[in-house]
Amino acid sequence: MKIPFTSIRLFERSAQGGSVESEFVPKNPAQALLWQAHKEKTETFEDFRALAERMNRSYEAQTVDNFTRDLRGTYGSATSEIIPSKYSTRARGRTLTKDTAHGKSINRIYADNVVGDDPFELEMEVGKLLPDGSFKEEKDTNRAIESAWQKFCRKENFTVRKNMGFMEAMRVVEMARAHPGSVIGWMHSEYPFNEFGFAMDFLEEDRLQEQYNGVSGDDGKFGRGNPIRASIEYHPRYQFPLAYWILTRHPGDFFGQTTTYNDKVYREQVPASKIIHFNNLLTRPEQDMGMTELDATILPLWRIHQYDKSLTLSSIASASKPWWIEEAKPTGMELPGELRELVENWQLNGGGNGSTGATDAVRTQQGGGNPTNTISPASREKLPPGMTLKQGDPRFPIEAAHEFRNDNLRDISAGTMGSYQQLSGDYQNLGFIAGLMSQQAFHRNVRVRQKSLAEDLRTLFRNWLQAAILKGYFDKVGASVSLLRLEEYVDGATFKGQQAEFVNPLVQAQALILLNEAKHMTRQGVQDLLPSGMKVDKLVKQFAQERQEFIDAGLPDPDAELATEPTLNKQGSNAPGSDLPVKPGTEDGAAGDIPPKSKKQSPRNRMRGTIDDTTRDLLAMSTNGEH
Repeated sequence: MKIPFTSIRLFERSAQGGSVESEFVPKNPAQALLWQAHKEKTETFEDFRALAERMNRSYEAQTVDNFTRDLRGTYGSATSEIIPSKYSTRARGRTLTKDTAHGKSINRIYADNVVGDDPFELEMEVGKLLPDGSFKEEKDTNRAIESAWQKFCRKENFTVRKNMGFMEAMRVVEMARAHPGSVIGWMHSEYPFNEFGFAMDFLEEDRLQEQYNGVSGDDGKFGRGNPIRASIEYHPRYQFPLAYWILTRHPGDFFGQTTTYNDKVYREQVPASKIIHFNNLLTRPEQDMGMTELDATILPLWRIHQYDKSLTLSSIASASKPWWIEEAKPTGMELPGELRELVENWQLNGGGNGSTGATDAVRTQQGGGNPTNTISPASREKLPPGMTLKQGDPRFPIEAAHEFRNDNLRDISAGTMGSYQQLSGDYQNLGFIAGLMSQQAFHRNVRVRQKSLAEDLRTLFRNWLQAAILKGYFDKVGASVSLLRLEEYVDGATFKGQQAEFVNPLVQAQALILLNEAKHMTRQGVQDLLPSGMKVDKLVKQFAQERQEFIDAGLPDPDAELATEPTLNKQGSNAPGSDLPVKPGTEDGAAGDIPPKSKKQSPRNRMRGTIDDTTRDLLAMSTNGEH
């Protein structure tokens, strides 16, 4: 429909579907002159739009033609796009994560790498900073809080349902952050069934119904008129959560709608101070909630599932060779030649007239002098006239199956920040360097996710410690932990995420040792990069305890054994038991070596001199794909 356009007005479509007018202001004098020149020729809105497009600079990305019409733009805010998409996306993703192998493995990969089997060890560093700049640690206080936290993380203490310990709960949280995007952690600070007076309750995001939007009423705990989006009540000015309107029962509890339950589902307003909303990493600044990490991979996952099903069914059909019989009625009364001769012979022998005349066997076989095929018992496998055998066509483009699946797997791995090798389990022809490179991007993403999760754990730790102090737990164990120093304790808490497993333990461990010997890394730094590292003082205590246990048992002193650091395995070592040649001048076991040559070595050569033959061989093999 043509819209008359007689004035310099730009009609824009409003969000409510109406039309609003706004002045078109030329950006510079040249545009103004051009506008005046074309003003009289512009009679419709379509003409004006075409004129405006010619006057303004454009990007290639915004052009629309027959090949880009299916590229739809995104104009809504993050929350306005997430809320209507959450329900269906969540349901589809759950189907994929429970019914497809790769969908299930993605969640497990996130849980295994971000959380692991010994997740987020608490390290307390509370003490006093002395005038000389040194730090005096309050070891008794730190150990008391660490021990209490470790006890709280047991299954019988951690959750109100007493069904998950800290490790399993954090794995559930991380899998829920990956899909569907968030999980609700409800902190109960007056829990009566453990000695800490505190426990967690983890609820699925379904309890925050996306359809519940509007403003708070007079019955709210935080006043009237606060915006509510997807069951979360926000501050009207600064948009931080004030409360969560949580359904009292999971909306998918169909089995609960019996006579023993109240069929009505209510919403309970819970202050935000009691809730930890474990969200997936946000991607837009005004985003309210986390979206699934599988958003861009749900369709590739489903395509693989469809393709596998098609390939499997086609293979089964090909093996079973299905067939059926199709009857084609004759178009005329003419009988086939052989059948016509048989009928003629039958009539010549009295068929059809009731007589049983003499039978000429030769004539019966040969008919009117023309030889015929003798009917054999196998003739039952011959179809009657007009019957045609049809067989199903089981052919399927299996030649493209491998590449099709691999391309989809690469799409999925790119969308989930993983690697194709990790998702497919295909590590063939990968050397050490290639294997490490294929994991680097994912490991970096894992560290980001670990730090994000540790921020939420800090809130959990604060509320737990406060409840435990008020409950009198530390008084019972004889530890001096004061509520007045709560924030100091929280600031001194660090949750250390597990590090990735070594791709090549020998080479990576040797590299850490070399960096430590060259004074580029502390021993604590080495521990921090180990898959299950610990604090150095704890490590020293364990070594001392182990040494004493060896001595008490009458075993050799473990400290007398040779270390395996590179500097003790260099060629020409005089270490006892070494199979390397002894350096001249040190046959009697003297510690001294022949002074080095006066020729100065470059830094590169000096570093090379600190690498033993075994490490050098490993590095050589790693670069040519042997490891």
